[in-house]
Amino acid sequence: MAAVDQYELPYVDFNELAFGMLQSLLIHSLAVNGTLDAAHGNPFDSSMVEYTPTSDDAALNAGIARLTANPQARRYAANWYEPDGSIDGTPAILLHTSRDPIVPEARNNGKYTALVQGSGNGEFMLRRVVDRLGHCTLNPEEIFGSFADLVIWAET
Repeated sequence: MAAVDQYELPYVDFNELAFGMLQSLLIHSLAVNGTLDAAHGNPFDSSMVEYTPTSDDAALNAGIARLTANPQARRYAANWYEPDGSIDGTPAILLHTSRDPIVPEARNNGKYTALVQGSGNGEFMLRRVVDRLGHCTLNPEEIFGSFADLVIWAET
């Protein structure tokens, strides 16, 4: 999993790799069923993804199960799960951990930042990254400190 480019599992040592894989598999096994229920079908499509780089890309890509999205479920996900970047001039701080195995910071927040900038609201968003393993493993000081900074930014 960690070697596949499309997975983007961030880690610095074996313990983080093992923790990240376990946390990712657990969360995905729980969250995916809820998404499938809410969307009334499968909104995910991996039919055209070519997974790389592994020791045998051809074998991996030939043997992996492929998903094709249900059009109704895809529309549901596009409406309820895919952000468009329009924060409408409201100051926002995007706070994230650097080694999040569930929502990789670089991939997801980089895409969201581009959406916000593309919507003309880039000046209203600040992205902060805390160097830590885990999904939402922020401490109260980081959360409340960022909120206080957001209030000051919004007021001034």
